[in-house]
Amino acid sequence: MTDLDFDPLLVEPVEEIPLANAPLARVVAQVQFTPIFKIRSEDYIAAFQEQIRSEYPKAQHLRHQISQLGADAEVRTDVTWRFLSTKSDWHVSLTPTFVALETGAYTSRTDFMIRFKEVLTALKSTVGSAQVTRVGVRYVDHLKSPEVENVTEMLRSEMLGLMNTPLRPRLRHMFSEVFCDVAEGNLIARWGLLPPNGTYDPNVILPIPASSWFLDLDVFKQYAEPFEELDATAVHGTAVALATRVYALFRWATTGKFLEVYGGKR
Repeated sequence: MTDLDFDPLLVEPVEEIPLANAPLARVVAQVQFTPIFKIRSEDYIAAFQEQIRSEYPKAQHLRHQISQLGADAEVRTDVTWRFLSTKSDWHVSLTPTFVALETGAYTSRTDFMIRFKEVLTALKSTVGSAQVTRVGVRYVDHLKSPEVENVTEMLRSEMLGLMNTPLRPRLRHMFSEVFCDVAEGNLIARWGLLPPNGTYDPNVILPIPASSWFLDLDVFKQYAEPFEELDATAVHGTAVALATRVYALFRWATTGKFLEVYGGKR
């Protein structure tokens, strides 16, 4: 089982091999748009909730403060509406500037993207016009014990850094980050070793008692003015392309051993 040899930033889609026990901690798709202040109103977003309520019946209303620095410094209160599935393992978040779908119960790209398109369709039919500024997709893998003990066999050498040297037994924390241009836009990749009870982002990976390894791939397309008009089908297509790019980098970064350990079948 060898590493795939291709350019993961430009290559056309690679063969997808489903993993029966994928170590995904979080998958997120998000669309950002210019502010729609009426989304702060409960009456205004009620129609959106009604369209997705069968899948996401639990609702939360979160208020948070935003500080603006500079000569016009001020602190204002903004709102996030969250709609959760029955088991609370799928979340839809809606604010005046973005809508997002996230889950820790991911099963397949097809299923996730169908759900995302349904959210986009509900948004379009209720808010009408919206100017899209950014579309992003993020996949976060979290390798725990006992699988993490074989991390040097599951990732290609370029990803391992000092983990692939005699220094490994004394390493406690190692973090890498790159920002790349890709065919669809841009990519931020973060990966590394986490110490016991450590995390780089508590909103994504919860601390655990043992050492672990993470791989966080965030691909996005940024729009300049004039921004893109919200269209559920077009944004869905962009999100699928971004997710496909994430998978290409994932397949480049991992080895056949990774696929084998997590139940991949060719």
